[in-house]
Order: sequence, then C-alpha cells, then structure tokens
Amino acid sequence: MSRWPDAPEADWATIFESRKFLESSWPEVYTGLKGLAENPQTRPDFILADYLVDAARDVSREYDIPLAMHWPQMPTAMLPAPHIPGTPGLQVDVLTSEFATFWQRLRNALLIYTSLPWYLSYLSWRRQMRKSMGVSHPLKAQHKPDYLCLVNSFFALEAAKDLPPNVAAIGPVLSDEFPRLNEPFVSFLSSRSAVLYISLGTHALLSHDILVRLISGALSALDSGLIDGIIWSIRPMAKRQLRLAESVEWTLLSDQSSSSVSVTAILNNKVPSLLVTDLAPQRAILEDPRTVAFISHCGSSSTNEATFAGTPIIALPVYFDQLQYAMRLRDAGVAIHLQKDSFQAADVAKAIATIVSDRENQGPISANVHRVMRIARISARRKHLAADLVEEVLVDWEGRIPPYAITFGPDSNCTLEICDVRYSVYGFVPSLAANTSFLILFILAGIAHTYLGWIWKTSLFAGFMLVGCLSAIVGYIGRLLLNANPFSFEGFMIQIIGVTLAPVYFCAAIYITLAKTIEELAPRLSRIPPRYFYYILIPCDLISLVVQGAGGVLSTSSSGRSQIGVNLALAGLAFQVFTIVVFCGFFIDFLQITPRIKIFFGFLAFSVLLITIRCVFRLAELHQGYSGHLVRDEPLYIAFEGAIHLQEERLSKAQQLESSSSRDHVRTHRQHPEAYMKESLGHGRVDLVVPAREAVELRMRQEVELQQRAREVRVRLARGDGDQRGERRGEVGDY
Repeated sequence: MSRWPDAPEADWATIFESRKFLESSWPEVYTGLKGLAENPQTRPDFILADYLVDAARDVSREYDIPLAMHWPQMPTAMLPAPHIPGTPGLQVDVLTSEFATFWQRLRNALLIYTSLPWYLSYLSWRRQMRKSMGVSHPLKAQHKPDYLCLVNSFFALEAAKDLPPNVAAIGPVLSDEFPRLNEPFVSFLSSRSAVLYISLGTHALLSHDILVRLISGALSALDSGLIDGIIWSIRPMAKRQLRLAESVEWTLLSDQSSSSVSVTAILNNKVPSLLVTDLAPQRAILEDPRTVAFISHCGSSSTNEATFAGTPIIALPVYFDQLQYAMRLRDAGVAIHLQKDSFQAADVAKAIATIVSDRENQGPISANVHRVMRIARISARRKHLAADLVEEVLVDWEGRIPPYAITFGPDSNCTLEICDVRYSVYGFVPSLAANTSFLILFILAGIAHTYLGWIWKTSLFAGFMLVGCLSAIVGYIGRLLLNANPFSFEGFMIQIIGVTLAPVYFCAAIYITLAKTIEELAPRLSRIPPRYFYYILIPCDLISLVVQGAGGVLSTSSSGRSQIGVNLALAGLAFQVFTIVVFCGFFIDFLQITPRIKIFFGFLAFSVLLITIRCVFRLAELHQGYSGHLVRDEPLYIAFEGAIHLQEERLSKAQQLESSSSRDHVRTHRQHPEAYMKESLGHGRVDLVVPAREAVELRMRQEVELQQRAREVRVRLARGDGDQRGERRGEVGDY
C-alpha cells in the first residue's frame, strides 16, 4: 500500500525506503550492462536510460559510452534557479517564489535538511550495495547533468528556467497512434454526454478508506446530475485493498439525502451509469468530448495524455514526481488539487461541480485547458528533436578522437586541435594562473629557506626544504606543460612525480626540526634519543619516496593503465601517512612534558596537520585511480596545494622562531641557571627548557641549601630564640 505522506518531512523514512526499493535492482542491471559493454559483439554505441537507472551512468563512465537519460520532469536537485525555492523537484506547496509567503519559502529552503539522518543512512546503504559489486567510486551528486538529459515535459507546465545545451524539454512524448474505443466503452458512452473518468495508475495502491471517499464523492456528483456516467479503471491489485463486505455511502448535493451501495455491487458493475474495468483505452477516453473530468494520480503519462487531450484534471497525487505534477497542473490552471491524506467525499463532489460549471460557462479552467492543450500539441513535435539530439551526441562522441590519435602515453600525438580535452588524463586544461602562482611561491619559498639555512646554519633542515621546493617547482613546470597541451605525456610524468614526492622531503624537514629541538632543549626527557629520528623516520620517508616514485613511473609508462603502478604509489603514500602518525605520537608525548615555546611548537604542529591533510587527500585521489572524480577536480587540487604552500610559510616562521627566539632563550638559561631555576620554582614548576643535566644539578644544589636552612631554624626554635613562636613554625613549614 502507498503510504507516502503529503508532507515529506512527516515521514522521510517511508520516502527513503521507497527509494531503496526502486534502486535495489542496481546490481543486476549493472552486471547485465557491464556484460554487454565488455563484449565487442554486443557493446552498445549509445545508452538511453530511465532516470532511475544509475547503473547506466556507471557503465557509461567506465566504458566510455555516450549516454542520454529520460526524466519525467526537470532533473531533481539539479539546475537551481533563484526564483525556485528549496531543492528543485522537491518543492512543497509552491513551485516558485512568485506568490509564495515567507513561511512557504522558509519551509522549502529548510525541507531538505530535515531528511539528513535518513539521507545519510541511504547513502551508506547505496555505498555498501555498490561495494558488493566491486564499484568503489561514488555516484557523484551533480549541479547539472553531465549527459544528454531528455525531459518528457513542456514549459506550459514546468517553471521557467535557463537550461544548459545538453538539457531539452521534449514532451509530451506520445505515440501518433493509440487504441481506439472498443466495447463496452463505445456502448457506455453512446448514451451519455458528461462522463467522469477515474484512473489512479498502475503502481499506486491506496487504502480502502481513501478509495471509498473517492468513489463516494463521484457517486454524489452522479446522483446530483452533474455527470451522467463514471468509468473507473482499477487494476486487480488495487481492488484487493477494498473490503468487499462494507458499503459506500454518499449524500446528494441538493437535498443532502443519503444513499449507499455495497463495494461488491460496485466492483461487479451492478450500479447504473458506473463502469468498473481492469483496463481502459485511456487516450481514447480522454480525447472523447463526452469526458468532462479526469480524476488522476498525476503520473507522467497521465498528465501528458490529459493535457494533450484537453481534459481538466482532479489531481490526487500519491508519491514521487506525481506531487510535483499536481502542483504544476494546479498552477497552470487546468486542475483542482486534492490532498490524499485529508480530502473528503464532499471535496470530490465539489471539484466535479466546479469543473462542470466552468465548462458550461466557458470559465478560466476551460480557457487554461484549451491554452495548455494547444501548447502541448505543438511541443509534442519535439520528440523528433530528441532523436536528432541523440544522433548529434553520437556523431560528436565518435568524432572527438581521430582514428590515428593516441591520447596518452609515450607515443601520444593528441593536441587540442585534433582531440577533445575530455579525453586527456585530467579531462581539463590546468589553470595557467593558479599553477604559475604556485610555481612562483615555491621559488620564493626555496630562496627563503636557502637564505635562512645559511644565516642560522641549519643546513640539514634547509637542505630538505630546498629539495622539496625544487621537487614542487619541477612538478609545477610539468603542469604548465599540461596547460600548453593537456595530452603531453612528458608534462604529466614530470608533474606527477615532482608534486607527489615534494611532501616527502617536507616531512623529513619536520622530523629534523623536532629532533634538533629535543636535542637542544631536553634530550634526556625524550623517550627515544633524538638521533633515532634520523635513523627511523627519515629512512621510512626514503622508502616511501622510492615506492611512490616506482609506482608513478610504472603508472605513467603504461599510459595510466597499470593497476600495479597505482597500487605501488598508493602503498608508498599510505606508508608515508603511517610514518607521520608515528611521528605525531612522539611529538605529542614530548609536548606533554615540555610546555614552553608554545608559538614554535604551534607552528610545527600546524605544519604537520596541513601536510597530513594533503597526504590523506592524495591517498583518496590515488585510491580512485586516474579516472576518479578527485583527479579531475582542479578546484580541490588547488585548495590542497594551497594548504601545502601555507605549510611552507608556517615552517619558515617556525624556523625563524627556532633560530632566533628559542636559541637566545636557551643560551640565557645556560648562562644564569640559578636565577632561572629560582624564577621557575617561584611559579611552582621546573621549566625544562634548561638542559636536563643542568636542571638536575641545580635542583640538587637547591635541595641541599633548603635542608641546611631548615636545620638552622629548628636549632633556633629549640633555644627559644626569635620573636613569635608561631611565625618560626610557619617558617619551618615553608621549608
């Protein structure tokens, strides 16, 4: 039974369970389509799919097959417009903000956020379903379609909006031929002039109470003389929702007298002027001039057929796009909208009366029905445009790459003059401005570290930072080569190795910074000798460097098709992240026992955080492979490379602080340890910026001095010397 609520926020659980049910066939469809695509004998040249068949998007992407998707309305959650409140395709009460109240605009804006817990659960379910079939890449949410989108609707119903060239309204798509009236419909209509047609679709299952209220209102209009016949098309599954032993009661509109009939009598066609049937030639009935109104669930086909035929509608939407279609029909002035959960029999009778009266008086409903019908009949020709668009995309797809062209690899001969940029490894032309900026910034950072290393004699630290900057510089030169030609194999190989390996050297510099700091400040307080940072962490970095380099070479030399190369680079990067985590453990442990020099350690910690974020991003990027969406998302790449540059600036600042402030701080304490220790003791702590050996010696001297003074005080107390005995006791207590 259809339990979809009229107000989505009232029961998101049911809505997402319905969504899961519709998508549960994805594994079978994906397997079938994949099998067709892998077989050269059955590989399709083009895929045309329904909007719910996500497997078509996956196969189109994985096997490079052009795709068109058919939508019954403008794509949901895509193509936003300023005048459309909330999420497109999920509006409640209003379709546009033109006449919407403040509350309606606010409700639509916040509606999608009320679904967050159920939406996250649905995403997890979909991720697990895809993972079970070995598909790890996510189905990316889109701001606008990246395929040919054919919308089976037209702008007499749809809210006006700008469309990209790959989105076309081609509806109503209807066959030129359709079944004509046959028996018993010909005989039933022959003696009648105002017939109500009821059809609630193939899949919608409504409860006994809703169906009884609906037919009760229709029988009330029939007995009141508003109409002289009812055709009710209801399939067997829907009939089983009715309780046969119960009766249907209705009231005449004129004198409020009541009548009733059993449900069984209705289903067995025992009621005069009421024809109940499993199937009906719907288009023929709607186009018959004797049909005055249509009670519909507002599915896509029923909406298109009714507007094409020029039949006014009493809308009783159940779920999904039907709710949006009912509002479109209402706003177009061709329908009266009833709420499934709250309407009464009297509302149905009143709606029929309004439509019949308007028809007799040529009122606004009739005028709008005629207007929309004429637009629909003109727009129906656009189904031929849809066929043209499919051919256009197919020809464009086949002509993007000449037969002799090689898009990637050592033998690549593609350029932008002969090949479409979307066939390059990144699918875009790298930004000239962004990559030039990073190149200049890394050059400046390299110069700064060279100068600081020479001034402060930190050759090892500055050396690693300089090599890291040089590696990044080489990488960005490679990206500039890709800007000139996105198909440049040399540019790709230079940038992938240079940019990938630069963080390895930066990590080594960070390890050296902490090791030198511990060695300078308190070597005996570290859980491992500072030199072990060189012996353990830097060799780990070198291993990561070699593995990532090998993976990059294998991957690029195989034109990006070597999974072994990708896996090697992934393993090297993962090992680098593991090494950083180990380093963070030692770093945090040392920070707990060394509270001073907070600014220096703050910059160092921030640098570690940024470089870790960068490495995790690269890990996710490599995990998806060179065809993943992260590799093809340049704004994300720029953002995370910006984080690396920010890390460069923080390390420069940290080195300055370490070389100037920290060293002067320690030198002062070494020259005047007693004064510094007394100052520290006065604050109730021992500051471990003093080297550990000196701190221990100074502490021992202070303790001996305190014990000697305490003995002198006790001797004086025993002799009775002093002024006030309580003060002396207090003095002893101080010691």
